[in-house]
Amino acid sequence: RGAMGVHLIIMSLLGKEINGQAPEALIYEPSSDGRMRLVGVEFITFASDWVSEVPTLDGHLLHLTGAPNRYGIPAFYALHVWAWRTNPSGVFADWNSKVSCDDFTGVAAKS
Repeated sequence: RGAMGVHLIIMSLLGKEINGQAPEALIYEPSSDGRMRLVGVEFITFASDWVSEVPTLDGHLLHLTGAPNRYGIPAFYALHVWAWRTNPSGVFADWNSKVSCDDFTGVAAKS
């Protein structure tokens, strides 16, 4: 199945606007030497901002994650873009079988 990587969410970008030049999250893959390699980005917007339509980015529908969810946040739409790591399942698939988080030793933080 692979992994989704370690996400760095830029909280100030969360909102209704989806800007292809400003993703809400950067996706990293940890390595055994402690470095983090940028492998993709994710566009995220809260479902409550999209009552009558499904958000799109350049013609691609964002995927809905309902609530409650494992992240403990309200329902949201998201689209992964594996820009710097090939994904056999496709550029926009959530999970990437070429990505591993086995070497991640950090602690997730909320801010």
